[in-house]
Amino acid sequence: MERLWSPWRMTYIGGAKQPGCVFCNALAAADDRKSLIIHRGENAFMILNLYPYNSGHSMVVPNEHISEFENLPAATRAELFELAAVATEASRRALGCDGFNIGMNLGAVAGAGIADHLHAHVVPRWNGDANFMPIIGDTKVMPELLPSTYARIRAEVEIIIGARKSAPITHLGVIVVAPGSGIVVTSASEAPSLPRASIVPTESATATALRAVRDELEVDAAIAGWGGIAESGYERTLYFLATASSHAESAASLDELTSSLPTEAERRLLTDNAAVIRTLIAQ
Repeated sequence: MERLWSPWRMTYIGGAKQPGCVFCNALAAADDRKSLIIHRGENAFMILNLYPYNSGHSMVVPNEHISEFENLPAATRAELFELAAVATEASRRALGCDGFNIGMNLGAVAGAGIADHLHAHVVPRWNGDANFMPIIGDTKVMPELLPSTYARIRAEVEIIIGARKSAPITHLGVIVVAPGSGIVVTSASEAPSLPRASIVPTESATATALRAVRDELEVDAAIAGWGGIAESGYERTLYFLATASSHAESAASLDELTSSLPTEAERRLLTDNAAVIRTLIAQ
């Protein structure tokens, strides 16, 4: 019998519970990035688990607060399973996982942590992920922070859903922050711009975006979070936040770029991400 041990989830099990329903509260909140909501559908939504069993553990949840699977409207059941399929496709592309555990715990007696609002778990698995660290040492080694995982999975979901709705993501861009300095841009002799590249169907969004950073800025970077989507004409550019992991020659201040980037969409993107960017610069 295989067991996926998760002792680190005791923080959730034994911690103070927020009032109301966790899922309803997230759905009602205005900030999807803070709530870890990856996608909002007509009848259901996808959310990253704050206390994951494994890296990239997401959940698909009906918008309606309901506990019994048989009471879900047919349209909601259909969308729930369609979003589970999107979650697996996006996670394969973003994380390169080897398989998944997908399922529901209906009712407290069946192990549901939030029994009043049913949800399906989509847990990525890798060969060897249940090693001695969580089983013997009660320690789970997570390869990246939740904001990075959230950004990587949400990017792939946005690409998949956008293509289906005839509103495709056409480009990928990166706001690269040099801690202690500013935002890394192209050479000071040119008009400042953020690195950007066309979508490449054969590679992950992260790989394309970081390749653009290396090609245009000549620095290495690591994904730090979700930036947003900038729309200009027929182009829809999905942006990541990233931190430079090698020396950057040219960095500009947030205030400078907010007024000097070429498009209103990019300038608005910086304004929307100002608090997160300042935190990354201060690191």
